[in-house]
Amino acid sequence: MDMKLRKLIRNLISENIMLNNNDQLDQLFNYYTTKKEQEETNFSFIKVPARKFGDKVIDELIHIIMNEEGVSEKSFSMVDEVVERSQNLVLTNKEYISIIAEDHNTKCRPQLTAEKIFHLYKASK
Repeated sequence: MDMKLRKLIRNLISENIMLNNNDQLDQLFNYYTTKKEQEETNFSFIKVPARKFGDKVIDELIHIIMNEEGVSEKSFSMVDEVVERSQNLVLTNKEYISIIAEDHNTKCRPQLTAEKIFHLYKASK
């Protein structure tokens, strides 16, 4: 993800939720939003950005939406659309970010948090 997009997402999140500082954001998100590129997991031949709680929730939400809508992993364009929609859904909604922050503090499983968000999303449609 390019740095301009990361900065845009961080600004959007900061404007929409009441977090004291960017350090709290960095506790929730890394893979999708943080500027801390040095936080990586090294698998001897490749470096992969570390996935934090919020990132795992987004990943779980992607799987839930794909299952609910019957999107095949072989349909790359549809998968890309679900990934983008899931990221935008979470990262632009202060209620969902608040749920993620609260569940992170209570040591909730990312899948359960994703299910909560999905049920709220379905109810609002």
